[in-house]
Amino acid sequence: MKYLIVGLGNIGDEYAGTRHNIGFMMIDAFAASVKAEWQDKRYGFVAKCRVKNAELVLLKPSTYMNLSGNAVRYWLGQEKIPVENMLVLVDDLNLPFGTIRLRKQGSDGGHNGLGNIQSVMGTENYARLRFRCSAPSNSPVCVSVSAMSSLAARRSILYWVHGPKRRRKCCPSA
Repeated sequence: MKYLIVGLGNIGDEYAGTRHNIGFMMIDAFAASVKAEWQDKRYGFVAKCRVKNAELVLLKPSTYMNLSGNAVRYWLGQEKIPVENMLVLVDDLNLPFGTIRLRKQGSDGGHNGLGNIQSVMGTENYARLRFRCSAPSNSPVCVSVSAMSSLAARRSILYWVHGPKRRRKCCPSA
């Protein structure tokens, strides 16, 4: 099976370490954990890896968060991955601090990046992993919480890829 995992964020030093880049931080942590190397490609940075029998294509769009649907559409088509096999990692101010929420599908919840993906793709039928890392101000606390959450993000991603039947094999203490 082949999957696209998208970490949403904004390119540029002014966004580094802010809540807007939690998707980038989580996917960077996951890529490091599986020793995947990033390459600068069309519409973003891409890394590929295999985890058990799953082929994962990791994407950090360079289109800015509010236009990330273009990168998602391109890479789903390029890699011939159905939208149902996509997981999007984003920040979410509506969750309690430090919470991670994995959902199979749903609305954009007011998130501009998810809204653009849904508008471009014409569907809400894709998974999303939402994480609340800081207060509404772009607090640098995001960096430390992201480091603490990298293991939880890895477990959530592997759980989503392998499902509950294989959960014990891929992430026993998740």
